[in-house]
Amino acid sequence: PSKFVEDLIVKMSRERGVERRTISKQEIIERVFYPFINEGFKILEEGIAIRPSDIDVVFVFGYGFPAHKGGPMHWAETQIGLKKLYNKLNDYYQKTGRSHFKPSNLLKKCVDSKMSLTKYWKVNAGKSKL
Repeated sequence: PSKFVEDLIVKMSRERGVERRTISKQEIIERVFYPFINEGFKILEEGIAIRPSDIDVVFVFGYGFPAHKGGPMHWAETQIGLKKLYNKLNDYYQKTGRSHFKPSNLLKKCVDSKMSLTKYWKVNAGKSKL
């Protein structure tokens, strides 16, 4: 940014007690996409989507989510790992107190049962609201 904008950012950060620091690409990905995936778990909990793949289809074909990742729910399961997703969300929730970082009940149940979302959903879907 321009010198004026940079000075304004520094001033506002100082006034609000925000510690300025370097943020890695990985942290940006986690802070943007992990809550997004967590919302997918909540959509399943609330019965808005019937199965995890429905969320993936909507996001790949409707919103342009990168198709090579297979959709957010598939990406979480196969590339991120549900335990890592849960732990990172919980860390950010503990640090910030922001509700969008609070891991969903369904994510916690998958991690606690050591099951993939796909397997957990096949075994438990339709029995009751989580």
